[in-house]
Amino acid sequence: MKQTAGRGALGDFAPMFAHLNDDVLFGEVWDQEAISTKTKCIVTIVALISQGITDSSLRYHLQNARNNGVTRAEAAAIITHATMYAGWPKGWAAFNLAKEVWAEEEEPAGEKDVRGADPSGLSRDFPRASPTPPTLSTLWATAGWPHWETRSCVPAT
Repeated sequence: MKQTAGRGALGDFAPMFAHLNDDVLFGEVWDQEAISTKTKCIVTIVALISQGITDSSLRYHLQNARNNGVTRAEAAAIITHATMYAGWPKGWAAFNLAKEVWAEEEEPAGEKDVRGADPSGLSRDFPRASPTPPTLSTLWATAGWPHWETRSCVPAT
């Protein structure tokens, strides 16, 4: 992957940082073949979400993920999963960016969420803003966990 953003933005001010960004991170690291580019994109967006970085960096990496095969439904599932570990507000912020990145993509028929049809006809992939999102204890009670008495974090089946 050829990147010049570091040199373009910081080349004169911080040439070493620009080199590390463009040649090491986006050169050597992103060019490793041990995992696919799509997987690297997923790992990157989860890492950024977990740190609360929801600026142009996350937007860039969401677009990169889309360009490397991450679908709208996969993005929704990835962000939802990461939210359970990284925090609810971080998930909301990430969804707001993801909605913009995948805005013009039509939802394939096979990717519709049939668990709860939305009468408005809007996609269930990305949540709409809510003034009172559910609390973690409400989510846990709904899922039936954590099971403190068994010391298991796996929901009961």
